[in-house]
Amino acid sequence: MGYLARLAELKRDTPGDDILSRLAARPDLTPQETASLGFMLLITGHESTTNMAALSVLALLRSPGQAARLRADPSLVPGAVEELLRYLTIIHLGLGRAATEDVTVGGAAIRAGDGVICMLSTANRQPELFASEEPGGACPAELDVTRDARRHLAFGHGAHQCLGHTLARVELQVILETVLRRLPGLRLAVPEDRLVFQRDTIVYGLRELPVAW
Repeated sequence: MGYLARLAELKRDTPGDDILSRLAARPDLTPQETASLGFMLLITGHESTTNMAALSVLALLRSPGQAARLRADPSLVPGAVEELLRYLTIIHLGLGRAATEDVTVGGAAIRAGDGVICMLSTANRQPELFASEEPGGACPAELDVTRDARRHLAFGHGAHQCLGHTLARVELQVILETVLRRLPGLRLAVPEDRLVFQRDTIVYGLRELPVAW
C-alpha cells in the first residue's frame, strides 16, 4: 500500500496513459483512495486469475474424460472456460447488496431497502438454469465442458460486474488450451489429500499445485 500511495502521487505529478494516472488526476480522490483502488485492481487482476487457473487444471485432472474432450476438440475451450467459471465460482463469500424495489425470491418477500446476501456459488448451481441439455447429462453440481454456462454469475452482474472479465476469459482460454496441448501427460505430483486450499481469503484457491508430466 505504501508503494501504491507513492506511485499514485507520482502519477498525479507525471501522468501517463494508464488507469492509475486517470484515477490520480481525479480531484475527488486522495492519494490513499487512489492507492486503495490500485490495490484492489492488483489483487483482483492477479489473485483471481491465478487461482482460477490452478483450480481449473485441478478440476480437469479430477475429470480426465472432460480433459480428453478438450484435447480432442480445442474449439470447446471457450465454452469450457465458462463452465469452469460457473462450476468453481472462486468468490465463495456472500456479496452484500440492498434491494432497490420490492421483490419475492423463493417465496420470501424482500422489501426495498432490505439488505441481502447474494451467494454467487449457489446461484451458479441452479438446476433451472444449468441443467444439461443432453439426456442423462451432468447435473449442475458436476463439471460438463459442453454445457451452455454463459448465464453464470462468476463475474457478478450489472453495475457490479468484474471490470476485467474479458481479459480473464482470454487468459484462461490461452492457459487451458496451452496446458492441454503441450502437457498431455500432466498429473498431480503429490497425493490429492496433501493439497492445501486457501479458505481464509476472499478468493478461494490453492496454496500451490505440484504437478509432473
